[in-house]
Amino acid sequence: MVQLLLCVPVFIVGCLHFGKSAFHSVKGGLPNMDVLIFIGSTSAFVYSLVGTIQNPGEQYQFYETCATIITLVLLGNVFEKRSVNQTTSAVKDLVKFQQVNANRVIDGTVEVINARDVRAGDTLIVNHGDKIPVDGDILEGSASVDEAMLTGESVPVDKEKYDKVIGGTIVVNGNFRMIATKVGSNTILSQIIELMKKAQAAKPPVQKLGDKVASIFVPAVILIAVITFVATYFLTDKGLQVSLMNAIAVLVISCPCAMGLATPTAVMVGLGRAAKNGILIRGGDTIEAVANTKYIVFDKTGTLTTGKFSINDIKVEDGVDLEHIRGIIVAIEERSNHPIAKSLVDGLKNQPKSKLILRSATEEKGLGMRAEDVDGNNYFLGTGKTANENDFNLSLYKNQYCWHRLLLMIPLNPKRHH
Repeated sequence: MVQLLLCVPVFIVGCLHFGKSAFHSVKGGLPNMDVLIFIGSTSAFVYSLVGTIQNPGEQYQFYETCATIITLVLLGNVFEKRSVNQTTSAVKDLVKFQQVNANRVIDGTVEVINARDVRAGDTLIVNHGDKIPVDGDILEGSASVDEAMLTGESVPVDKEKYDKVIGGTIVVNGNFRMIATKVGSNTILSQIIELMKKAQAAKPPVQKLGDKVASIFVPAVILIAVITFVATYFLTDKGLQVSLMNAIAVLVISCPCAMGLATPTAVMVGLGRAAKNGILIRGGDTIEAVANTKYIVFDKTGTLTTGKFSINDIKVEDGVDLEHIRGIIVAIEERSNHPIAKSLVDGLKNQPKSKLILRSATEEKGLGMRAEDVDGNNYFLGTGKTANENDFNLSLYKNQYCWHRLLLMIPLNPKRHH
């Protein structure tokens, strides 16, 4: 009775889960492994229940067999569900980019609406720090847009009039007026999310093979169980009880506990180990495809490199004060929102430096910063590709696995401009 009471809730859960799946598979004409699990566990439970009622003193009860079958296979399904949930975090992150508001212009007034309510042809205003609500074209204005969400590139992309912008990307500097061209499910972000959902729903090839095997294996096992019962009952004198036991044994032994656990467990372990190493795999079919891979193409930033910069070294000419150089760099780069500028300021904020007061500072897109101090000295701090290495002091600026050279043009003597 104790075994019966412990087995009943497990059996009910198993019937609800596997019974539903078995019914639909038989209805569709392709019986799957859940049919065997359902029949095997049900046979063991019903046989044991009848034995408990009719012959409570006999030891022909197999409640633990029924509970074990259901528990093991359900555990395998839990592992599989968990592995899928680990890979859906990327989709959830992308969906968050769609949950923004939009500033729509109607008859000269601006109203705040949800991005889902934007229609193609609407005029929108996007300001500094805003997420672009939908795909569209810039009508007026300019801005630097962080498209790392889509491309992985850490450096913002400059956008001007007539340039296309993508929903979900972030304006890090500037503002503009745009016209919505693609909304709802037509945006690039929505299409990416849909592709990822389809990929995650796809079954691994080994699982598809298991389903094909099951469509032949299940009817064969049921047929063997029936033959076993008939042969034992009519060709021997074992009686009904032993004949039923033998038939149920065939069903129970053939229950695919190993397959139910092995495939999802292997997928979970593979996805988990990859995730610990910073690799997000979208599904079990991807793991199998990697085994036959010959060439791999990487998007460098965000994959091989972090996109986060740090100062590796500052080299100056003999006789030049390093603290003075640090002060110049910080004073100039504090005026910029560029990722490299922010990294320079962060890298030097705790180091000794002299103070420099600037009168003005302007940013030249794609090149660097120009500035003038209160004494009339002019400075240029920018990319090393604009100058010859022999002509200027160079700063080597390191992003993991790649180097960037920055040049700093400074007046070596007061009132002399370089």
